[in-house]
Amino acid sequence: MLAALTWIDHTVIVVYLAGMLTLGAYLSRRQTSDDEYFLAGRRMPWFAVGMSVIASLLSSLTYLSEPGEVWNSGVTHVFGKMLAIPFEMAFVWLLCIPFMMRFKFTSAYEYLEHRFGDGSRRLGCVLFVVMVVLWMGFVVLASAKALAQVSGMPLWLIIASVGIVATLYTMLGGLRAVIWTDVVQVALLVGGGLFAILYVAYVTDSGLADWLSASEKLLTDPVVRQASIDAGQSPPAPYQFFSWDPHTRVTILTVAINMFVWHVCTHVANQMTVQRYYSTSDMRAARRSFVTGSLFGV
Repeated sequence: MLAALTWIDHTVIVVYLAGMLTLGAYLSRRQTSDDEYFLAGRRMPWFAVGMSVIASLLSSLTYLSEPGEVWNSGVTHVFGKMLAIPFEMAFVWLLCIPFMMRFKFTSAYEYLEHRFGDGSRRLGCVLFVVMVVLWMGFVVLASAKALAQVSGMPLWLIIASVGIVATLYTMLGGLRAVIWTDVVQVALLVGGGLFAILYVAYVTDSGLADWLSASEKLLTDPVVRQASIDAGQSPPAPYQFFSWDPHTRVTILTVAINMFVWHVCTHVANQMTVQRYYSTSDMRAARRSFVTGSLFGV
């Protein structure tokens, strides 16, 4: 049974939501043109854009799903991601960002019109909207269900509250409000994650070496694996670098390839990230934003 939230927890949630709305309203005073609204005048600080980029790619769904994935695949998932990051960073840094920043566009799909015509731009926009609607639906629903379990609040009320607040501060403050609220959210996500790790290490009197040892034992010890099976759980799979066996769900190499392709696509063809890069002043600032986002993603 999960512990219920106290009045202090509810107060923190209300203050946080009110703070997001207040920030959006405050920044709305600077909206004097379309360029200001959609691109923050192309003057956003690179570190804020970098944190906003990772906020657009991370979500509560990441926090809910990643632990389960690591449990199922062990450190294979982590090693695969780490292997992909240097190649992804080099590719985007050297080729993609210089190419994107040659154009003073507002959206990624303006290039489709520039290169292939209006029809391709419209198709790209429709596909992106469908993808985002489905993705955001899963993100909001998953996080709302988790919060409903510990708060006792109706699911519909949580979904409506989050949706209304996010829509209002975005509508009021434009991209500038989105980026600065993202900075706050990333600070809370990363800070909360680090605090949780340190707290667990403190209360269990353990450290990284102990966790790696326990993980290795869980992957290889037949007694421990059988205990997981007897408990009705799927034991984590021992990690492999590569396997030709199609029944092998993940290997380090397949995860690395998947993450490389996904990260390149999200940094080059995803409007949520491309619009943020266009809000910086030049290619140098966009590159710094990309590196900042990648490091926070680690």
